[in-house]
Amino acid sequence: MFQFGRNDLLIEVYIRDLLALVNSKSYIKLTDLYNKLGSYLRALETLGVTTSNYAAMLYPVVETCLPVEILKAWDRYRLNREVKEDPVLIKEKVLENLMSFLRHEVEGEEHRVLAETAFGSGIFPI
Repeated sequence: MFQFGRNDLLIEVYIRDLLALVNSKSYIKLTDLYNKLGSYLRALETLGVTTSNYAAMLYPVVETCLPVEILKAWDRYRLNREVKEDPVLIKEKVLENLMSFLRHEVEGEEHRVLAETAFGSGIFPI
């Protein structure tokens, strides 16, 4: 897309893509949202925008993309931590932990869908 060291423009493109997710009013499946967020964050990381350095900027953007029910679950998970030094609460790791939480939510959703549909399909998992 861009040539010869135009990382600054690529960074702008990925940040704009993240912001487009925030501004999107249409429903997006959690799996698709997780995949897009992960893709954009990995792309930014390869361009030097590491989550440890830019978590303060990226975290609110990513958090704003989340559906309300997932945001509530994340808040419950994060706020129910008893130890203040817990890695979930460390500012530099909060974005990584949010993405890990989302991965678990996506895996759980996939498992629930499989459990709900497995017997109706005639396919029995081994």
